[in-house]
Amino acid sequence: MTARASDFRGPVEGALSALGFPDDFARGEIELRAEGAEVWLRIEPVGTTGRGHQIRGAQAAVGLVARSRIYTFRHPPRPGVLEKIHGAGRQLPSGIRVEHRPDTGGLYLRRDWTSPPGSQSLADDLQDLAARSLAWLDEVLPSLFG
Repeated sequence: MTARASDFRGPVEGALSALGFPDDFARGEIELRAEGAEVWLRIEPVGTTGRGHQIRGAQAAVGLVARSRIYTFRHPPRPGVLEKIHGAGRQLPSGIRVEHRPDTGGLYLRRDWTSPPGSQSLADDLQDLAARSLAWLDEVLPSLFG
């Protein structure tokens, strides 16, 4: 069964409540500050490139995406930089990955859900993502390029 946007509303509302945030998810996206990091939570099409372009053969479904920015490139990264960062990203737990968005220069830790998680599980995952993004900013990136 394919998830719909409305399937994620209840878990998101419960997670926001558990984290002490007002329910402001009416547009299908919200920016949170958790554990000192900014986390963007939004409903996006599953099976797209992240810019809305459909991947061939992908189902037209939606999922929940959380991103936490860990760095912003002011200029395109030099050759080899992203490969080194993605290599370090292999140490992340299952479900979390490094994402570079060339359109914004943003480097993010990203977590996806293709089916609705429980509210408490989502709240825990958001706090974990925020904590990991701060660790990447303070420890991992400096160790790679310091």
